[in-house]
Amino acid sequence: MASNHRFGMTKERMERLLGDLDPWPIDSMTYGDKSWARIIAVAKEFQRADSESIEKALYDYQNETILDEGLIHTDKRVDFGSIHFDPIEYDKRLEQDGKLFLLMRVVFELPEHAVPAERSTYFGWVTHGDDFNHDGTVNVGWPVSWTGKTPKLLSGQTELQGIGDVYDVLSEYKYFYRHYHFRSL
Repeated sequence: MASNHRFGMTKERMERLLGDLDPWPIDSMTYGDKSWARIIAVAKEFQRADSESIEKALYDYQNETILDEGLIHTDKRVDFGSIHFDPIEYDKRLEQDGKLFLLMRVVFELPEHAVPAERSTYFGWVTHGDDFNHDGTVNVGWPVSWTGKTPKLLSGQTELQGIGDVYDVLSEYKYFYRHYHFRSL
């Protein structure tokens, strides 16, 4: 970490930072140098914020819709069959979730050659097996790979799987925070 100074992160600040990021491309593995520079700058902001405020911002972000509330709060009963999604809002949310998914792989130093038992669940994203390496290990940081301090994209955006197709970024952040260190950026 570049600085020991910690500050709070809010949902609004997080959304402004995400607005500066390019989306995870759908049918391409092209993510330009300027795109990586922006995501690294935002990752540094996340690393400088205290973890409690990051968790609160992610919780607030994920608690925006009734679908999110039904998935996060297991004590609530939500009739998913009665929920109708605006396709434009759904696509916007999927784009934002994709940005967060890539961001978490820049914020944290994740092993690229881990035994399959250490495989992350990806908290909703489908890998299609792309996270497996030729040597039988898994890239926990899929779809991002690093050569020194240079990241590259290994896959275009895949789909989400599960009820309502929601990326559980809060649970993933907590998991990564407990098990891995921040990446040296």
